[in-house]
Amino acid sequence: MTNTMIAKQAIDDFLTQKIQKTIEKKQRSLKGKFGENDKQKIIDNYEIFSWLDKVAENAENIFLNVSHVAKLTHSSSQAMSLKDSIISTKNLHLISNQTINSQFLDSGYSSAALSPIAEFLSFPVSGTNKQLGELLAEDEQNFSQITEDKSKREYWTNQIKQVYQSQKIYSHTLAKQIYIPIGIDEYHLVSPMYSSSLAHEIALAIKASKDKTNPVNQAKKQNKWHEETYVFYPNIATLGVTKSMHQNVSSLNGQRNGLLHLFPSLPPKWNASPMPPTRIGDILKRSYQKELFEQVKYLIDVFNKNELFINHDRRLLLKELIEKIVSNICDEIMLIRKSQPAGWSENHQIPEYLAILIDTQILQTQTLSQPQISAYLDELKSEIVQWISKHIGDDIRTKSLEELWLKMMTLILQDFYQILKAE
Repeated sequence: MTNTMIAKQAIDDFLTQKIQKTIEKKQRSLKGKFGENDKQKIIDNYEIFSWLDKVAENAENIFLNVSHVAKLTHSSSQAMSLKDSIISTKNLHLISNQTINSQFLDSGYSSAALSPIAEFLSFPVSGTNKQLGELLAEDEQNFSQITEDKSKREYWTNQIKQVYQSQKIYSHTLAKQIYIPIGIDEYHLVSPMYSSSLAHEIALAIKASKDKTNPVNQAKKQNKWHEETYVFYPNIATLGVTKSMHQNVSSLNGQRNGLLHLFPSLPPKWNASPMPPTRIGDILKRSYQKELFEQVKYLIDVFNKNELFINHDRRLLLKELIEKIVSNICDEIMLIRKSQPAGWSENHQIPEYLAILIDTQILQTQTLSQPQISAYLDELKSEIVQWISKHIGDDIRTKSLEELWLKMMTLILQDFYQILKAE
């Protein structure tokens, strides 16, 4: 099939689909009031010859394959949209239009009425990797199956070419410009503009995280372990760009229902506790992470079900989880230690093995023998072992498992004690 035939087929396909979609949309809005005159009006509006004239007349106001869309900053802005094609070599650790290497490019336009023209020029041509506008801008002969008038064909081609050529840079009064003074009566002018490409990647990522059919989300809901990472985005805010007809701002904006997602940027609130935990049970409760215990329980259940003994590799799997559990406890102890004044434990009845860990004054003023230290750490380990058994459902408190937990946590707690002593 020649390019001429391919172009004519693509134009026909677009117009046929557009007419059908427009009729269906109008039928839904007018319901029983939609008649043959309404249908004929839509068909006439997309008559091929007059439609191509309309495309040519408005091509200069269309922005194709852009990453940043002016109308996302203000829906009435007439500023130009653009594609970020400058390769950045700095701050590559930050998420930006460059670092995400987005596959999504948008279509912008100066007026909402031009959105169908942007759709037309962006229409994918079957059997090629080109958009319809790109094909039509290549050669006026691609219109030869529509008209024999060469001057008309050249007019259409030259007008469409403007979409793919460098345009004069221009802004608009609604572009929310920022003037940065750099000297007397001298300024840098900055015009903030949303990256629609980045906004679309974010929207799809958030949508995927909320997908109930996602195996990871299903596993989370059923409190089961899954090899993939569970991802969620807390405290997301949304900014609506137009209340209706979202595609009137840009093509991708229509696909994401006119929403821009905003991540929280406030620092976490520091909640000072006037009464810190004075019992090991309270500290263990505060350090509890359900997911870790579920993973330990899952592994133990797999070993038992398949009659697998705990060899070196399986021991390493368990060891990593137990170390995370114990590390959480150490973090909680350190938090209490840092947030309370030295000597605070004197006014409370706290077991000695716990007091030496959560009150900085004790290790600074007392010298403990090695047997005392070992005895204190043994008491702490005993409490933690019972706590682990309880939360993995080991009601009979299997001796071999508890001995395994003891071995795994001993080195961590010994190192932790040395850190506290060195402060």
